[in-house]
Amino acid sequence: MIKKPLADIIQSLPTIVSTADHYLPMPQTAITDCSLVEQLTRFCHYLQYLVDMSTHTDSSSNQQLKDTCLPATTCKSSVCTCATAKAQIALKQTHELLPMGTKLSCIDGVRLDFAHGFGVLRQSNTSNSLTARFAGDSVDDLKDIQDTFAALCRPFNAALAEQILAIPVE
Repeated sequence: MIKKPLADIIQSLPTIVSTADHYLPMPQTAITDCSLVEQLTRFCHYLQYLVDMSTHTDSSSNQQLKDTCLPATTCKSSVCTCATAKAQIALKQTHELLPMGTKLSCIDGVRLDFAHGFGVLRQSNTSNSLTARFAGDSVDDLKDIQDTFAALCRPFNAALAEQILAIPVE
């Protein structure tokens, strides 16, 4: 076994650029609406479904799907007026938002793991706020991930999308 100094081991670890946890005010929704996290979770699951569907169809069907604008999922509740019922998305956009290989986890909010970093948006357990955190292999990767989360949130709450974009790199 070759012994290495701790400094050499630390220097060999990959560098990651990240934000601290940021607490963003919880957007207000109508009483009959789903929470923003529920809307975002449902939307991301739908995007993942579209990505999966497009990879399992033949090329002519796939091209037809890419040119089609599809309705996003709708809420199970007939009284819900959330944005998922109104959103339309082109299949081409799904691949920009969730590139092939992106891992979606909705255990406690929404976490997307990309090849070059990750982003998390979840409802805080201790306050009426959202917790957001982003990390990337570089500042540009981190900004791309923030851009993706802002684009995902914009149909539900444009102010939240702008707050996500304003989170500084640490």
